[in-house]
Amino acid sequence: MQQTQQARAPQTQPFGEEAFGPSDGTTLRWLGMAGFLINSRGTTIMIDPLLEGFDMPIMIDMPIAATDVPELDAILVTHSDNDHYSVPTCRALAPVTRAYHSTGYVASLMQDERWPAHGHAIGDALDIGPVHVELNPGRPRVAERVPRRERPRVPARGRVRVLDRNAGRHRLGAG
Repeated sequence: MQQTQQARAPQTQPFGEEAFGPSDGTTLRWLGMAGFLINSRGTTIMIDPLLEGFDMPIMIDMPIAATDVPELDAILVTHSDNDHYSVPTCRALAPVTRAYHSTGYVASLMQDERWPAHGHAIGDALDIGPVHVELNPGRPRVAERVPRRERPRVPARGRVRVLDRNAGRHRLGAG
């Protein structure tokens, strides 16, 4: 039997400049794909933003255009795949972004673009205003329950843990 329907993401929830203003807490907004916007007490961070320029059709509307982002304290890019490191999006956000953070390799590419980029390794930690970010190793994904000692050794992609010193921890995975 041939399927006639395509799975679709939920309807996009657009937002505007209000998402970047002062805040009493921490708000996490999905940007689509692997991207998130974090506003932690007015400190704004985008992780893996892909807002424009992807080389394939995307089946969702983006919640905000890069040209509508008023300011960012930082962009964090987990790795160099183009659905995580979107050069067109990072280029469009450059005028309003204070710092870029990624792996050493991706940071070197960002520095070639003359962006204020900093390279990090798994295990590093950094502070973006009052927000503390830890770059932790990810766990391999295992489809079935397998005792830890029998799990295959696969290279792990990192995880980003964002800690608002006043409000607790938020863990975000990388694809």
